Amino acid sequence: MRRRRFALLCALAGGLSLTARVSARDSTGEWQPIDPADLAMKSEPLDPGAVAIFLYREIVSDDNAGTADYYFRIKILTDAGKKWATVEIPYIGGADKVSMIRARTIQPDGTIVPWQGKALDQTVVKAHGLKVLESTFSIPDAQVGSIIEYKYRISWDSDLVYRTTWHVTEDLFTRQLHCTMKPAETIGLMHMQTERVPVSDTPSKGKDKLWHFDAQDVPGVAEEDFMPPKDAVESKIDFYYTFSQTTDPDTFWKETGEIWFQEDQQFIGHSSAIRDEAEKVAPESDPPELRLRKLYLRAQQVRDLSHELEKTANEEKSEKIKDINSTEDVLKKGYAYDTDVNLFFIALARAAGFDASPVKVSERSQYFFNANILDGKQMDTDMVLVKLNGQDLFLDPSSAHCGFGELPWAETGVTGLKLDSDGGTFVTTTRPKSSDAVIQRTATLQMGEDGWLEGRLIVMYSGMEAVEVRQGADLQDDADRTKSLTDQVSTWLSSGATLKLTNQPDWTGSEAPFRAEFDVRTRAGGATTGHYVLLPECVFVDADLPRFVHPQRVYPVYFDRPWEYHDDVTLTLPPALDAGELPTPVNRPTGIGTYQISCTKQPGALRCQRVVTVNGFFYGIQYYGPLRDYFEAARNADQQQVMLRVTATQGAPAHP
Repeated sequence: MRRRRFALLCALAGGLSLTARVSARDSTGEWQPIDPADLAMKSEPLDPGAVAIFLYREIVSDDNAGTADYYFRIKILTDAGKKWATVEIPYIGGADKVSMIRARTIQPDGTIVPWQGKALDQTVVKAHGLKVLESTFSIPDAQVGSIIEYKYRISWDSDLVYRTTWHVTEDLFTRQLHCTMKPAETIGLMHMQTERVPVSDTPSKGKDKLWHFDAQDVPGVAEEDFMPPKDAVESKIDFYYTFSQTTDPDTFWKETGEIWFQEDQQFIGHSSAIRDEAEKVAPESDPPELRLRKLYLRAQQVRDLSHELEKTANEEKSEKIKDINSTEDVLKKGYAYDTDVNLFFIALARAAGFDASPVKVSERSQYFFNANILDGKQMDTDMVLVKLNGQDLFLDPSSAHCGFGELPWAETGVTGLKLDSDGGTFVTTTRPKSSDAVIQRTATLQMGEDGWLEGRLIVMYSGMEAVEVRQGADLQDDADRTKSLTDQVSTWLSSGATLKLTNQPDWTGSEAPFRAEFDVRTRAGGATTGHYVLLPECVFVDADLPRFVHPQRVYPVYFDRPWEYHDDVTLTLPPALDAGELPTPVNRPTGIGTYQISCTKQPGALRCQRVVTVNGFFYGIQYYGPLRDYFEAARNADQQQVMLRVTATQGAPAHP
């Protein structure tokens, strides 16, 4: 399960633990007493069908000491609920320490099985100079009817403070939640911000100078496909500190922007070496856009240490990796981190006469920016805004495999702070279009007498789709990246299909689309009836179409990005078959997107073409009905039947 003070990523497999059975009573005083009614309970009336519930959650935060103590007690109600016995504790590498882990299982008969294993620490993600790890373990003998409970402490340097988040809602229903917070006494001004918490339940500060919060019978966060980040839908309470004494958001972000601007200006500097490099790379005789493209490519040639596996101090020493303090250092040493790469590009662009500014943004993959939360850590990503031919152009050369003019999807359509000497101006980064993320599938297939289709499939990933494939491959070796790619493409084909990658894709590029070529063998589907063979018009199964089964929805629909599929399939028929009646072409433009499909006859073959687009990435609840109808209509159109006539008794496919 996920425990976090920040919105974090991923899940790791829990390690096995050694177990032992002890008496049914806890005599140490370490755990709260067990209510026999909780041991006997079979379900939660306030959450019918729940697989598990939190009987109790407790968070004791002490920013003065730099600690946060967590205590969780969970009742397992079904087999599916046993997954909660695998615990994942995210923490920030180099900043946090996880300690004092305790855990146990209480069986329905009162027998206690303590956890006596060791937690496994493993890196989850490393990006933008931030390393996120997870401490994972499995609580023993968790069965339906069991109660599992565990506790741990996260500690950090008490001279530093971070935003502390109390997650009022969690994945499961919570019967009782208890939280306390002791603020730091000497560090800045502390703020408290609630989101989606009823006014009647807001925290209060007691005479003991602690913040207190209690809640009962808290519903869990509903799990829905294509939902916004949990940070954007859950009820939560944030505590954070500022050195500014203001509580006005406009003033705070102006002051913070001024600090960031001065730091960036000092790093960018005014270097004659940078000017010489800009002139060498992009001479003034070139057109402006070509010059800027060349400078962008030059910045991308810098070795970005943020994208590499973490190195030990000895490894860094042996490679002679030293601190980077200026853009001239980047030029001389040839390596840097994400932020440095972007500032290096700004220095080159300014030296070439372009108006280029640093921009701080908040990625929308994990949370949505809220200007009322006066915490600069929300804007944890850097990018660049350049004026080109009078137009604003957002660029991020530090993002691996992003071509000129492209952005990672999480940086599109988000709020940013364009920095200047007056603090800065809020801007919105480029809103993504469906044409920014295209998958084009071109297949040339031959139907055999056994009803199987064999031939060649070419898949072209463009824009954000190509960026995502390549960035994922950066973390894998050749065998794993080939398997991941093949597994994804296999989901578009019928069960039992086989694929073999036949080309060597350009895994390291940026500008060009990513091209993958396969030898493929797949079932045609459909049915044989009398002297006719019926085939679905679309060869690809509907795994490329989101499926919304439920007529009602709790949260907005949130896609990573708008997208497009373009399919072009040529199917050569066996001599025993001849194309008969074809389905009527469909062209259905809507506010959601456009769906098109058509099938035409060719000598001895059929050609089927299909386009599916989605125009947006965030759809409020009011659009759920039209969105669901759009994909359901597309799925139905995919299944329109192509009628093939059997022209000979020999060689006609019996089981397509």
